[in-house]
Amino acid sequence: MSPQQNTDSPPPPHNTRPRPATISRARANTSFTAAIKKKGDPAPPTATTSSTTASSAPPVDILLSYLTPPLEPSLSHARQLAQAIPKLDPLPPVTRFTPVLGSLLAQDRPPALQAAGADIIAAFPASRLSDMERQIWATLLLDAPLVDNPWNADAATRRLAALDALTSGGSEILGLEPLLLSRLPMWIGITLVQRSEERQTFAENVAKLLRAAMTNEKNRGLFSEDDVVRVLASLEEYVTRALEEPVRRPSSPVASTRPSASRQPSFHKKHPSSLSQIPAASVPFDALPHAALYVPATLYIDFFSAFQPLASAAYTTHSLRVVCRILSQCMAPLPPLDASLTHNNDTPQAQLNERISELLLLLLDSRLTTTVLRSLKLFLRDRTVSLGAL
Repeated sequence: MSPQQNTDSPPPPHNTRPRPATISRARANTSFTAAIKKKGDPAPPTATTSSTTASSAPPVDILLSYLTPPLEPSLSHARQLAQAIPKLDPLPPVTRFTPVLGSLLAQDRPPALQAAGADIIAAFPASRLSDMERQIWATLLLDAPLVDNPWNADAATRRLAALDALTSGGSEILGLEPLLLSRLPMWIGITLVQRSEERQTFAENVAKLLRAAMTNEKNRGLFSEDDVVRVLASLEEYVTRALEEPVRRPSSPVASTRPSASRQPSFHKKHPSSLSQIPAASVPFDALPHAALYVPATLYIDFFSAFQPLASAAYTTHSLRVVCRILSQCMAPLPPLDASLTHNNDTPQAQLNERISELLLLLLDSRLTTTVLRSLKLFLRDRTVSLGAL
């Protein structure tokens, strides 16, 4: 029986073998890929395409040779070098970067090249630098002048970011103390010559870096009381310059929201001091009274608050006179008497008054309570000031 079955049955293995791998299925596959190519779709990325894009930029050694004097630096080469530094391991010697940075950050270079040089410093790991190399690079950054006319916010911001990265946020400044004390207050003064949001933000960031460097625990002992007094004297000069500017009042007076009483008989006249006036939200910041005072005054108060424990009693008395001058010029009015009207505490004027209040409370809690009270009494005696504003 079994031999007959084997001979009578058709050869099943021979018939069933071609079915799973038919010619039509292979044709379908080739026609599908051909249809994709006909549509014009790009080919999938391969290892060869990525390698060609990576090799499109010159090697770092060639970029350094292109940027090394006496050759004239190219902006595209400088930007390619800044982008390639984070991916390098190992890095070329620092001695190859220093002449390149000296060429890019030269005083006669355009702001774009100076910004590219700052980007190279910001991209370079500061931990690979010695103290001497850090001083050389910081000198290149700080010696390049801030071009005031026209103001280039991008170049100035990148140079400050490079200085922040070079000093690790102000914690690594050994040997840089005289340079920071002489240059950074000068940067603040040059920036505040004209008023704009970009300039004010830059000045605040410069002061923040300087304050972080001087208050860092690692740098304790690097700065003396004379250094603190020197910085405060520079900031006081900018405060005085702002106080001497003419007061700029809003061009359009604020309309009163209360109903007019002209149609009703008035039995008595209200004193002007009993009327609350609120500055309109549409009035620009530049048109408010003493708008130029807010930034230097805030910087002065923040520095004085940070270094008040180091200041002597004589200099504390002098600083309190400066604070009282600021208070008398930009003091916020009393809150509105009408509960339906809201008082805006987000204005620069209100924030500055809040800082002054915090400083006075801090001083009243210190060892100089008697000195503070005496200065405030002299201030209240010489000027007519509402006690509610204090």
